[in-house]
Amino acid sequence: MMEVNVGYVFLFVFLFFNGKCIIKACERGFWGSDCQNICETNCASYCDQLTGACLGCKTGYWDTYCNKECPENCSSSCYSQGKCYSCKNGWYGSTCNSSCPTNCEICNKYSGLCSLCAADYWGESCENICDKNCLKCSISSGDCESCKPGYWNSSCNEKCNGVNCEICSTKSGECQVCRSGLWGDNCQNTCGKCFSMKCGKTDGRCEKCQEGFAGANCTTPCESVNCRYYTCNTAEFSCRTCKSGFWGAFCNETCASNCSSSCDRNNGLCSSCKLGFWGDFCNKTCSQTCLSSSCNKNNGECSSCKYGFWGAFCNETCSKTCSSSSCNKHDGKCSSCKSGFWGEAFCNETCAKNCSSSCDRNNGHCSSCKLGFWGAFCNKACSQTCSSSSCNKNNGECSSCKSGFWGAFCNKTCSQTCSSSSCNKNNGECSSCKSGFWGAFCNKTCSQTCSSSSCNKNNGECSSCKSGFWGLHCNELCNKNCLSSCNQQSGACKGCKQGSWGQLCESECNRTCYFNQCNQNSGECTSCLPDSWGPFCENTCKKYCAWNCNRYTGDCTCRNRYWSQDCSRLCNDSNCEVCSKTNGLCTKCQLGYWGTNCEYTCRSERCLECNRNTGFCSKCHPGRWGLYCNNICRDECPCCSISNGACLFSCPVSESEGSTQGIHAATVIIAVVVSVVVVAAAVGVYTFIKYRYLKQKKRQKETENVSGPSGAEMTESPSAAACTREHVYCNVQSTAVDTSAVHIYEQLRK
Repeated sequence: MMEVNVGYVFLFVFLFFNGKCIIKACERGFWGSDCQNICETNCASYCDQLTGACLGCKTGYWDTYCNKECPENCSSSCYSQGKCYSCKNGWYGSTCNSSCPTNCEICNKYSGLCSLCAADYWGESCENICDKNCLKCSISSGDCESCKPGYWNSSCNEKCNGVNCEICSTKSGECQVCRSGLWGDNCQNTCGKCFSMKCGKTDGRCEKCQEGFAGANCTTPCESVNCRYYTCNTAEFSCRTCKSGFWGAFCNETCASNCSSSCDRNNGLCSSCKLGFWGDFCNKTCSQTCLSSSCNKNNGECSSCKYGFWGAFCNETCSKTCSSSSCNKHDGKCSSCKSGFWGEAFCNETCAKNCSSSCDRNNGHCSSCKLGFWGAFCNKACSQTCSSSSCNKNNGECSSCKSGFWGAFCNKTCSQTCSSSSCNKNNGECSSCKSGFWGAFCNKTCSQTCSSSSCNKNNGECSSCKSGFWGLHCNELCNKNCLSSCNQQSGACKGCKQGSWGQLCESECNRTCYFNQCNQNSGECTSCLPDSWGPFCENTCKKYCAWNCNRYTGDCTCRNRYWSQDCSRLCNDSNCEVCSKTNGLCTKCQLGYWGTNCEYTCRSERCLECNRNTGFCSKCHPGRWGLYCNNICRDECPCCSISNGACLFSCPVSESEGSTQGIHAATVIIAVVVSVVVVAAAVGVYTFIKYRYLKQKKRQKETENVSGPSGAEMTESPSAAACTREHVYCNVQSTAVDTSAVHIYEQLRK
């Protein structure tokens, strides 16, 4: 048992303050002077209010604060020092740590002596085996206390009297229980049709008969075949219950034909009737107006009526204005009215003509009105400016207005500057504005510099600007150097005119940029003019570069006879034509020289070119051949092979001549192209100026014809007389544009 000190259950703490005694007790589970401390988890309920020590432990724990577990073989709880109150089966000792002898199920907790042996064993330590046919033997003597079925005496080694005996007396062998289905002193008789196949040993009486049999021993068959399940009364041989459709003591009477199933066993009254019949024997017919021909079995009243009828027997007709001809079975009131009728009971009133369909059954108020009407009886017309002539049934307010109107009754006109004359029904604000207007009522004008005069309805901000303007209201001018338009928000140019760069095209491209073109964002030149290099073409190519230099590094190919990184140094050898740019060593001699340093003249004056290593002629003047060019080609040969004098179809050109000719050819081609362009431009300008001059002359003649000649006009100025055909513009009174064109033409002509 759990150790609990009852005296501590209601512990009171006496606290003295100002000479007064204050009594205070903690609730279950708490301790301390202010009852704020919680008892240990394994305390059974209360703990000491001063120390918190448990006043009892939960099952399986012990010690002052119940924080130690009981030994595992304790059957319940334990007490001080972990000693068990009782042990589990098979164990003994104060802490139940010793096991009982083998084959011992329960032994004494203190001595370990066995008090219950396992089946088939006996003795103080259960060391002996019971006799073979013992069901149970004495633990002290080993005598059989009960035998297995069919055996008797103290050792259960003799068979019971009678072959069919199941259990007999262990002392005399006399049969006490027969095998199933047998009875008698020696179990020699067979039981009747007992339900459980067992009967009394002395008289063979059955507790209950099988179906179809009766009598004490269930040996007599029932006479009536109409007994339900062939079960009959054991004493009177009458049926306990009848099969469906029969009645009487022996179930030999037939139930009435209109009984739905069975009838009373004693008097034949129908329990229930077939559909359409009523009465004790279901021999009366229900009214034809009963729904599904169903009526009360006892009085014939209809359960419910067919549509159009009412009354207990459904012999009354419903009003024709009842919806679906349906009315209350008891008083004939319509369940609901047909469309177009009303009335609390019989729907005998007609709805107003402007009701769209039905009306309220109790007061005739229309559920909804036909288009164009409103009011309880739909007798008021909606405003003609309501959209589709539709208005609220209760107050006549328009659901929506026709285009151009607003207000509850659409009796106010929208602003003419509303787009499509459409405005908000409640406040008249325009849904959208016509082009060029903005504001709630579209009464404000968009900026003229808005593109297509279109602006935001709410704040007047332009959707986009006309070319040349920017800003929310397009009231800022784009920079004059913008190519066309600029960004509406920032004013940044979308492209710059030639010669300008920057976000606003406010900076000028470097003049050494080719065609004065540079990157809009960085100002770097697209390409450079000849003789310039660098990102902005700000650097000049070196003086002795043969042609343009590299755009990004300034490196170039040196002119003949120059070398070094900047091409500023002459080749090391005075007779050198081309030398290495890195070290100045000669790679090609001038005509007429040969040798490593070009220090020797060719071996013959007749050499056009000579071999740099040997000095012999490698090319001769036309008409000569040989190592010294001292041999003359045959008369018919314009030139011949230098090695054997054989005629050649074309004369070879020296390398220097070839390169010079190539450069000259390229120069000529470029010069020709430039000349053609210049001439074409000059002709165009000349033609334009001549056209303007002739037009001006024609205008002057027309003026003279209208006003008549004057003395001053008839006098020809000396300068005019001095004009020649070559200077056609000398006497033209032109505009600044004409003067500029003439100036350009004059320059091109020169």
